[in-house]
Amino acid sequence: MSTINDVPQDRRHIVFSCQKCGNCCRSPRKDFSVSLYNDDILNGATATGLSPENFVARYCRLVDETAIFTDHVISTRRIELKKEGNDCVFLKENLCSIYDHRPFSCKNGPFVSGLLCSAANWKSFADGCAGLGEGKIYGPDEIIHFLNLEARVEAAYERDQKENPMFQKFFSGAYVRPATMDCQR
Repeated sequence: MSTINDVPQDRRHIVFSCQKCGNCCRSPRKDFSVSLYNDDILNGATATGLSPENFVARYCRLVDETAIFTDHVISTRRIELKKEGNDCVFLKENLCSIYDHRPFSCKNGPFVSGLLCSAANWKSFADGCAGLGEGKIYGPDEIIHFLNLEARVEAAYERDQKENPMFQKFFSGAYVRPATMDCQR
């Protein structure tokens, strides 16, 4: 469970309202991507009319890596959305073409640990986000709610990797090719 002490002081109150600019859906950084959880894959499959296996084969890649950031290290094995150039594969005319079925990370906007707890990632996001400084004020209780929700989803994802036959197929390499990442140091 996260506490507000896990979040840097300057990110404990955030003013945010999505402006639908599409900037969070694009990045030239190879390490900025959208990781998918079990429900994200099922929702994406529903949105595209594909089976989960075909959705993953067409729109995803397997990442097995250790990422070293200036203020933390993440070792992970995950499925993430592919990009077309710098854009998410589902970004069409600055809008998400699967918006009603968009991934968990996209629904949570800036309230994910990968942004809130990393100075470098927060700066990259903040520099391009037209919605920061606009709209609703999110305080510590709401931010912790988002982080705890993410922690529960992450725990379920860890279980899925070990127990869910669909994930075992994905990670066997039958549906996706391993990808590498250039760490920004």
